[in-house]
Amino acid sequence: MTAAIKLFTSDGETTAGFPIKLVITHKGKSKRITIGHSKAADWNYKNNLPGPSHLNFEDLYAQILMIRALSAKSDFKDLQDLPDAFRFLKGENAANAGNLDFYKFAAEQITYMRNDLKRPGNADAYQDAINQLKAFRPTLYFNDVDRYLIESFKRYKKKSVKNSTIRTYFAAIRAIYNSCVRLNRVVDQQPFKGAFKDIPVPRRRVKIIYIKKPDIHFLESLTDEYPSHMRTVKLSLLQFYFGGLDLIDLYYLKKDQLRGGRVYIERTKRGGMGYQFDLKVFDKAQKIIDEFWNPEGEYVFPWRKDDQGYDNFYRNFNRSLAIIFNRYEIEVYPVQKKFTSKCMRDTFANMAKNLMLDVDLIRELMGHERDDMDNRYKDTFSEKKRDNALLKIIS
Repeated sequence: MTAAIKLFTSDGETTAGFPIKLVITHKGKSKRITIGHSKAADWNYKNNLPGPSHLNFEDLYAQILMIRALSAKSDFKDLQDLPDAFRFLKGENAANAGNLDFYKFAAEQITYMRNDLKRPGNADAYQDAINQLKAFRPTLYFNDVDRYLIESFKRYKKKSVKNSTIRTYFAAIRAIYNSCVRLNRVVDQQPFKGAFKDIPVPRRRVKIIYIKKPDIHFLESLTDEYPSHMRTVKLSLLQFYFGGLDLIDLYYLKKDQLRGGRVYIERTKRGGMGYQFDLKVFDKAQKIIDEFWNPEGEYVFPWRKDDQGYDNFYRNFNRSLAIIFNRYEIEVYPVQKKFTSKCMRDTFANMAKNLMLDVDLIRELMGHERDDMDNRYKDTFSEKKRDNALLKIIS
């Protein structure tokens, strides 16, 4: 018994794209079922996987990896009946799925988030939550994740941590649990129903932290700092020139994302599910890119691209920012707080709003979508309007 997943462009294209089919072959006979759809441009033919531009990238990618993992098991290879093979790969045997090791599945999800989605912060948070649950219950199967377990774990943690910490653990564990339900057809026991009611936390208004335009001009004029500090300043400005781009997306920027005088971006925070947006690369941005350009490899910048390399870079980056802002007494608004790599995004948004730009135009410049239905039918702004607005903000 063997299985393969392919995009069948010969079957005709619908509005959702071409069919993605699971093909199972046994003793010269084969059978296909459609498990999804994809546009040709959103499909990675080399690996037979959806590309990051696919609207359902995260779920479909994980589903296909799960099917491939199941098809490699001896239990699947030993099957003799095609319908049984399909049920096995689709996870329709709820009893067997329910007996899967919860911690093993969690480890696979965390690895996927860290390596494929490039979201190390989220992966660390998930791992921390799983470590806490494992300390409470060393062995755990999916069928055991019920309301009694969650309530018992909550009472256990209330003795040592705050409600906000418990809520963070619950959010991570619930996300992993929901992934299992979705990918393995496990019956949802709704273990978290009502679990948050007796762990309230005070609501606080999230305040943006930004600097004003004169200080952007000051940073642009700065020349006589240490090389490492100057690198931080220039990359912060490049974040600003690219619509407040997150540092991680700048760090992992690839050369093929720069073409025709534009940069094509899909924010890592969106997990590859958001639409790809583009911005004009104005001269002041291009100058910074040229200064740090990596002549070798696929990435624009030369710094090591493993998770530890980024973590070290991120810490040094924020440390340099703190030194610069303290040394030159740069004022941070609305209150004097620590300015980090995330704050250039707030700075860009604040300046755009002060210029009375259309809020939907600002969203497009920053790669921030609304809900799917709104985006599908909402007209986008022309390239010229977006370029003029970006130039107005960063000038």
